[in-house]
Amino acid sequence: MHPTSNGNAGTRSLDRGTLLALSPADRMRDISAYLRDRHLRITGHEAPADLDESVFLESLQATELQITIEAELDVSIPLTDLVAMPSLRVLAEAVDRALVSSAEAPLAETERELTLRPDVAGWGEPFGLTDVQHAYWLGRSGLFELGDVSTHVYLELESGDFDPVRASVVLGRLVARHGMLRAVVRGDGRQQVLGDVGGVEVGFEDLSGLSAGEVEGAVAAVRERLSHEVRPAGEWPLFEVFAQRLPGGVTRVHVSVDMLIADAASVRIFLSEWAELYADPECELPAIDVSFR
Repeated sequence: MHPTSNGNAGTRSLDRGTLLALSPADRMRDISAYLRDRHLRITGHEAPADLDESVFLESLQATELQITIEAELDVSIPLTDLVAMPSLRVLAEAVDRALVSSAEAPLAETERELTLRPDVAGWGEPFGLTDVQHAYWLGRSGLFELGDVSTHVYLELESGDFDPVRASVVLGRLVARHGMLRAVVRGDGRQQVLGDVGGVEVGFEDLSGLSAGEVEGAVAAVRERLSHEVRPAGEWPLFEVFAQRLPGGVTRVHVSVDMLIADAASVRIFLSEWAELYADPECELPAIDVSFR
């Protein structure tokens, strides 16, 4: 997100330092303008002119607003507060309190070192969803007007030297390595990492002997399926890799990963480790001592 030359607080990129330097009244003014602008960007609709008028956000919209606020202002607002947001004024006051509170927190408190203790014995036990995961789970359920949609990452990559058997072996190693690649969300709303899920394969089809029109249609069909797919949250796997050999020897690799089990950073790690293992199947990746649970 880039600042603009417009002086309106809702359209330029704000930061916590700028806001905290303002008087309380000016800070509330700029926070309100900022929230009004982000509401428009996310929903496509203008927020009510009256700051005290009720505002409603679907669960996925509330999640996007939560992530935006945290990324841009470095404050965390509970998702439940956003879903139940009665008005922009109430939300602006909540953001203001969070800003001031975080600024006043003792340095030792904000920078204290956290100690992670692996729970090896309980790795397979069900556990709760995060706020973001819960919003994604509800959003795909069809309970909301804008629901029945899966939030996922879909990528298309190209390789000039692709072996589907080798790629499947690498994918199997990653599934064994990362518990969340074996995760599902149960009907009770808790997630669970499965044990031995058996083999996993990279789907593959050879289009090298087809005409240009046939190739285009086949690639478009896979793209349409994977980019819009809503996988059952309780059924493994919540990801898919499918490759198509194109005329000329290049392979188009389609990757779809449900955001219930990964975020953008996780997908980057997944792709990076896959490339490393594919290039050198004998390499040993660093051990993982803790899990998402």
